[in-house]
Amino acid sequence: YGCVYAWNTMDIGKIEEWHKEQSELDLYESVSTDTQVFIWLKLCRHSLISKLKNTDMKSQMNALDSIFELRWIVYQILIHNINSIALQFPDALLPLSPLINATLEFLLIKASHFCNKVNQSDDEFHQVYILGDTTHGACCADEVAAQHMDCELIVHFGHSCLSLPFSINVLRILPKYGFQYASVLPQVIVHSIIRSLTAKRNVCNPICAVFLDVGMLYIRQNLIDYISSEKVRQLLNSLDLNTEIIVSQASSDSSKIVIPKDTSVSTPSSAFYCGSLMIDVEFKQIEDPNCTRVLYVGSNVEESASLRNLAMKLGSHQLDILDIHRICEKFNEKSLNLNLESDDFEQLFTENDDLFHENLVIRLRKEVMKRFHVIGKVREAQRIGILAGTLGIENSLEMIQECSQRIENSGRRAHIVLVGKPTVAKLANFTELEAFVLIACTESTLLKDYREYYQPVLTPFELDLALELSKDRMEFN
Repeated sequence: YGCVYAWNTMDIGKIEEWHKEQSELDLYESVSTDTQVFIWLKLCRHSLISKLKNTDMKSQMNALDSIFELRWIVYQILIHNINSIALQFPDALLPLSPLINATLEFLLIKASHFCNKVNQSDDEFHQVYILGDTTHGACCADEVAAQHMDCELIVHFGHSCLSLPFSINVLRILPKYGFQYASVLPQVIVHSIIRSLTAKRNVCNPICAVFLDVGMLYIRQNLIDYISSEKVRQLLNSLDLNTEIIVSQASSDSSKIVIPKDTSVSTPSSAFYCGSLMIDVEFKQIEDPNCTRVLYVGSNVEESASLRNLAMKLGSHQLDILDIHRICEKFNEKSLNLNLESDDFEQLFTENDDLFHENLVIRLRKEVMKRFHVIGKVREAQRIGILAGTLGIENSLEMIQECSQRIENSGRRAHIVLVGKPTVAKLANFTELEAFVLIACTESTLLKDYREYYQPVLTPFELDLALELSKDRMEFN
């Protein structure tokens, strides 16, 4: 908690004096209020870092601000005139929640008074709350808990499914996987793609699509720049690889979503599909027959719901998986100097290393095929329960009504059930129901441990297949 002490011992007068010494006061007074806020936050951080004597504390403070984007959070709160804020953390980040909460409260009070935006006392202005356990999935903003405190904004930290919120504004601070090696990760990804293409020259790959998990979006622009560089083009030509590499993009189409500027690239052609990726590479490119290879870049891929969704959507594509967590472990083990111009990168992985998790890809393909067995069991069901897995996502109520209507139109009976997070014990109490369809975000609707449930639990898409209302079928290579 040394960082909290450092924030609270800052003297605002010293910051103003330092600013005057920079001969920028006239410029400062001439700009708009929102620009004043942003300038002040920059000065605040500069003054704090310069006062810290301990080098380790300086680096920790820099890391805290860079990873959690605290100045950007304060900037958005002040610009949008928000007074009540809820902070939502995943379990892994809860130990840092008091530090982040105290820092934000201090910055909000000082910045507001400095810019003459309010006259309230410190106790009356900017209430910041830390949310406890989430009502449903941790990847979704918990609007139910936030509404109990009449919060106007949820600041959601950690992995997110990027689902559109129902009624409350959401500011997402996405994770940054491999942040300590951010400067070289684009090179690692591109060289991994080249290694894969070189090893399988007998397969034609005119287009290779790179799908970034939300925790990798912070390097997206650097990755695109490196792919477009002359160095990569020359390397592909020297290896006689006529492959175009395209990169996915994040989408922020809704005015209800506030996303940090570094993790948002909004384009008119972006589309929603494939869970948390909300993507991405344009449909024309991904559906192009020439696009036969896909590289998924994420962390802890064994547990990734985004990857499972991707495997279902792209069943006919060659799928490679690159685990950034594993890459960072290799860097740490071998103590590399991270100079990709040398031979260090070639020594990063041996020939025996399963760099692209081929065994995991095989398991994912089998999991998709097993879902057909679940769909077949539901065809004979006459009473189907609709599980409201979330109430804080846009169009969730409409989806519940739509599923209910389709079930009844097929001659079956529909029952709406609200149990919070579905578990085996909870659903076992509904013995009269023969199957369930789970209405949730795209990362929660497909249960990982579905085989443990006594009744089959489907997604809305699989419900259509079971009721024979959809002509779509999954394809396998």
